[in-house]
Amino acid sequence: MDAPRALVAVIDRTAHAAGQPWKVGRTVIKTLWGELAWQLGAEEGLAGLREADASGTSPGKELLRRLLEAHAPCAVLIDELVAYLRQFPDGQELSGGSYDSNLSFVQALTEAAKLVPNAVLLASLPVTARMGPRHRGRHRRRARRDDRP
Repeated sequence: MDAPRALVAVIDRTAHAAGQPWKVGRTVIKTLWGELAWQLGAEEGLAGLREADASGTSPGKELLRRLLEAHAPCAVLIDELVAYLRQFPDGQELSGGSYDSNLSFVQALTEAAKLVPNAVLLASLPVTARMGPRHRGRHRRRARRDDRP
């Protein structure tokens, strides 16, 4: 029995800064979801997410489900996700979106991947990674306390 060949999208978040769009040929990509769409379907894949990529707004579960279904079987591998998320300053929008829009994307992608039986998502997260905004706040409060004389 032959196993079907799967498309593989490998997203290494140390390759690009959160506030610096990158080019693939003449195509400008700004976000994680733009990179995912491009790797899975090139121009056709990016077409469905172009507006979300341009605005830095998470595309949502339904658009991501359609992207994964259109290019399944597929595997999405995201390396250094937390390192990428930490680049976003609190309350600021960069070309790659915001901290919150990227967290929304990760949530929507995990939900979309659950709905596509022949899609798999793997992301590397350090054991000490804390992604939620509450943890960011705790870290800032702790830092201020540590700075006191």
